[in-house]
Amino acid sequence: MLIGIAVAMTAPGAAQALPEAQEGTEQEIRITLESPQIAFYPGQDLVVKLVFRGGGANEVLMGPEVFARETFTILDSQGVPAQPDAASVSSQPEQGPLSIKGFDVESRLVNLSAWFPRLTTKEKRWDVSWSHQGRRAGPTRLYVVKAYRAEKDTTALVETELGAMRWTLMPEHAPNHVKHFVDLARTGFYDGLTIFRVVPGLYGEGGDPAGDGTGAWKQVMPPEMSKTVPMGAGLVGASRQETSMTSDSMFFITMSPSEFMLGKQTFFARLTKGWEVIAKLHPLPNKGDTGLGDSYMLITPVKILRISIK
Repeated sequence: MLIGIAVAMTAPGAAQALPEAQEGTEQEIRITLESPQIAFYPGQDLVVKLVFRGGGANEVLMGPEVFARETFTILDSQGVPAQPDAASVSSQPEQGPLSIKGFDVESRLVNLSAWFPRLTTKEKRWDVSWSHQGRRAGPTRLYVVKAYRAEKDTTALVETELGAMRWTLMPEHAPNHVKHFVDLARTGFYDGLTIFRVVPGLYGEGGDPAGDGTGAWKQVMPPEMSKTVPMGAGLVGASRQETSMTSDSMFFITMSPSEFMLGKQTFFARLTKGWEVIAKLHPLPNKGDTGLGDSYMLITPVKILRISIK
């Protein structure tokens, strides 16, 4: 979430401290609070990233108090605030001053576990907010999930309105995509999303937060295009557009042998049970080839109830 911060104007190029909140000025700083990774594992440090985006010609200076423990609020899924460890209050390395010039973008990582060492003692969800002098950013949701283990986390159970599918994960062909998918699934990211597109005889596509193929491209992943994947129907790949970079959440399932995709797509799983779901997807009414972004969009998308890792 972007937060506008009003800053009084001074002569161009002049430095100024971040003032109290005020209205009617022309220059803004936007602050976002982000998670630097999809999920955290038990025992890891819980870290957030504060991002400052300049909005004018002036230089704005911020002191270390912007990153103090008191500026952060951490709530669990029941709304109960985390309590700092008195012995760890001073263990966080002090952040130096921050200078934003013009339209620069600066970011700082803050290790919340330095003050709250019990945040990742078990699997949990935390909502973190930041506030300082009347300005706020967040909340952003951070997840502590079971650590991915390639030798143990071998399958995904994908439950949909049309029935359940079992995917066998393929870390031998796309290790980074498998870990990424497992971490997303364990945060509950896919629960309630849809399979929204079916190109008959070719593939079905899903996993977009926007539900139409436009909402999963804020971040992309480097491809893992293996030329040794045994081709066939039921392969699960990471969606991509004109480049080889893949979406960070969208996937597609092949409905035919699709040999022409070998070495040109990133495949990270294979359907091993639930072929009847693919058979039900194939004849669903869609918009056909419109020549636009809504080509072959399902008239009624198929909901993904949940994805669990076994």
